[in-house]
Amino acid sequence: MAKTKALKRPAVVAPQDKREADLFLHEAGETARELEKLGLELDQRVADLRRRAGEQIAPLQEELREKVDGLSAWASTNRAELTDGGQTKTVKLPSGEVGWRTTPRKVVIRDEEEVIARLKKLGLDRYLRPKVEVNKQAILDDPSDAQGVKGIKIDQHEDFFVKPEESAKELIASEVRKLKVPA
Repeated sequence: MAKTKALKRPAVVAPQDKREADLFLHEAGETARELEKLGLELDQRVADLRRRAGEQIAPLQEELREKVDGLSAWASTNRAELTDGGQTKTVKLPSGEVGWRTTPRKVVIRDEEEVIARLKKLGLDRYLRPKVEVNKQAILDDPSDAQGVKGIKIDQHEDFFVKPEESAKELIASEVRKLKVPA
């Protein structure tokens, strides 16, 4: 039998009475508000950076679009000469290549329900496939038979939560432990 390794958790300072518990809760609220404030500041900085980058990117994208459209017009006008009458699809220039590439075939469907009805009506069922998936709600409604099936686990646990005064968020202990501290 394989030995299991015990996970070591650091010692936790716990309140000793109700007054101290209230102090812990108050301090948890202050810490949560500080985290929320820092998160909002970060979001604002990111939004500002995105806006400034967008202002710089937009003209560059337009310039690139114009260059590529110009190259496409030139190459299309001179395609026969550039491709030796269609012998090649790629044209090498000193600064790079231009060319034409055929994309892979793909099926585009508009109004899928209508297409399915038409295929059924025409007897073209070979173009249809049934979608089978596990009905999780049915398992939750009647778990008796499903509990014995390998690969199915019905999970439920109890979370400890803290909701400090003046905080919009409820803090779940397991989520607080998963918080990643930026490097």
